[in-house]
Amino acid sequence: MNKPLVSVIIPTFNRAYTILNAIESVHKQTYDNIEIIVIDDGSTDNTQELLKHLDTLRYFKLKTNQGQSNARNVGLSHTKGEFICTLDSDDVWLPEFVENALRHSVNYNLDLFFSNWKREITPSHNLLNDYNYTFLEQETESDTYIFKDKDIKPYLLDHCIFPSSSMMIRKSSLQKAWD
Repeated sequence: MNKPLVSVIIPTFNRAYTILNAIESVHKQTYDNIEIIVIDDGSTDNTQELLKHLDTLRYFKLKTNQGQSNARNVGLSHTKGEFICTLDSDDVWLPEFVENALRHSVNYNLDLFFSNWKREITPSHNLLNDYNYTFLEQETESDTYIFKDKDIKPYLLDHCIFPSSSMMIRKSSLQKAWD
């Protein structure tokens, strides 16, 4: 079976306190043909010190903070994978995320895959409730809905229907980078 390379871009800025959890969640994926690219967007904390000894990723540090979109674009310029995922440095994935995203992307020839997500609120962040975000309840295969371009475009233009950490995109379909 062909195992396409999946490139994971992790932009970070002063998140030394969470980035190792994000990286660990990539290492725990059930799919193993993954490259990790961390773009440090000018952090002034000890992010570089934490990551410089990790040989399981490629690390690039920008001189100044230029924002998450720019960091993702720099990461994109270093990717080798057929599929691209972004993972925010304060997010984690369930172990099956990449495998499931890739299976759906390949089986349905998708340019963009995104999933539901769960935000876990922790006492250390002083937030009150856990919640699940569910976009649509229509199903084609257990809990899967396939959108046509004309159906999804209004949602993408008018709403933030999914966080960047819950998507996989076919690199060949990228016409523009993040802005």
